[in-house]
Amino acid sequence: MLIPNRHKLFALEVIGGAPHLHEFMSATMKAWALDKAQVMKTWHEQGKIGIADLYSY
Repeated sequence: MLIPNRHKLFALEVIGGAPHLHEFMSATMKAWALDKAQVMKTWHEQGKIGIADLYSY
């Protein structure tokens, strides 16, 4: 029996509306993403990183 790769299982879960990941994505993953966004905001305020112009690419 073949076992799909983890990334394929994740993609299929998301494509299917993420019924099994909904709680994780709406709580744990959201908190993680907000934390990382705050870190990047702090770096920007300290002049360590700039904001990319998405339309220049």
